[in-house]
Amino acid sequence: MVSKPGSSLKETLEQADVLSEELGSRNFISFADLNSSPYQFEFQVQLALFDDEADAKDLAKKISTLMGISTSIKQLENGDFALTSYKTENWDHIQKLYSDLSYTSYDLQPVLYLLELPG
Repeated sequence: MVSKPGSSLKETLEQADVLSEELGSRNFISFADLNSSPYQFEFQVQLALFDDEADAKDLAKKISTLMGISTSIKQLENGDFALTSYKTENWDHIQKLYSDLSYTSYDLQPVLYLLELPG
């Protein structure tokens, strides 16, 4: 789990504790909705990072037009621009979105975020 956006996939993987196992493509770890848990989460996908805001806006427009996905652009502390999906509490929905984005013709390397809600 990573608690903040990374500026690259390499940086994100270095910050994360990753257990890797060859399972094939389109496989996900099951999410258990623990109603008794004191924690609540939203999910969000980071689609891509850009050096230039115009490039981020261009891809955001294409994804909105072709896939009907609303996105937002955030400037990070290092000056990069992160293109992110909307936030949702629906695990099945964000899993489908992640899968759809992973297999587009765009060169995306989506990152899935678990965002802890204040409790």
